[in-house]
Amino acid sequence: MEMSKSTILIHSADFDASTNDVLDWLYYNPQSKNFNIKRINGSIGIDTISMYISSSKETPASVCSFFDPNIKFYWYRRGALEILAPNKYLIYSDNFNHVTKSDYADYNKFLKELVPKGINNPRDNEINKLKVYVHAKQCGLFFPDTYILNSFSDDFLEKLKGKEFVVKSLSYPSISIHYKSFEVDLYSSTQLINLKDVLKIYPKTFLLSQFQEYIPKKYEIRTFYLNGIFKSMAIFSQQNEQTKVDFRNYDLERPNRCVPYNLPKWYETKLHELMLSLEINCGSIDTIVTPDDEFYFLEINPIGQFQWLSKNCNYFIERMIADALLH
Repeated sequence: MEMSKSTILIHSADFDASTNDVLDWLYYNPQSKNFNIKRINGSIGIDTISMYISSSKETPASVCSFFDPNIKFYWYRRGALEILAPNKYLIYSDNFNHVTKSDYADYNKFLKELVPKGINNPRDNEINKLKVYVHAKQCGLFFPDTYILNSFSDDFLEKLKGKEFVVKSLSYPSISIHYKSFEVDLYSSTQLINLKDVLKIYPKTFLLSQFQEYIPKKYEIRTFYLNGIFKSMAIFSQQNEQTKVDFRNYDLERPNRCVPYNLPKWYETKLHELMLSLEINCGSIDTIVTPDDEFYFLEINPIGQFQWLSKNCNYFIERMIADALLH
């Protein structure tokens, strides 16, 4: 009797090119014939589920359409995973719907803890930048002075004297808005501000915003991290006024020079400690190197783009991910 094959489950989106590249490497590897490779695109809503926790069991048990007992490895790339409230409860008032969604929030959080081992997890989407900075400080990493404000404090105004700050998104820098048959993507880049800009609206209040001290840079570094392995690229964005503050303001006529880069071992050690403390095994990390060769950690994007880094530096990151899924 032939034994059933183990499953590699990939949770992504319809047009994610990086997932396609990883799949190419998966099927190129002869070991792939030993696995069922399954890809699910988009959000996964689970409407039938059964869970229980027992003191005689080492781990919580779960039964639902998503949890195949044959899943050996799970790679979360895109999409959502959540338990859906039955439709019959969604015909009531908005207040009732709000309560229902609140009740389900903890169940969904627990559900994300149950997904099979793998690369990333839907809960990684919920990473909190402030929590990351608390952990970064504990790991001995330097990062720019950061303020979260809905009005300008005297302390912040004092800091602005002789300095510049940047205003950044608290979470995702882009949002999608659906209207009828149209979909519009709105993107907010990092913006430079100084005391003169601030005084134009002082002392008015505004939506909660993140302000960071502007750190002049020699260059910046984008790093891809996977289970303790680092693949880094230096981006020489400082000499171009269009990309000086935010390299994502791409200059397509005069692109930034991007080259392979080896992080110092002491800095890799601290970043590895940070990723372990956050329980994130894969992600993209941004760093600034100052003219005095100081390293300033900026942020982690667990589900960040890595295709451009891979191709610019011939790192074959897609093959790394494929190999990790097969072993």
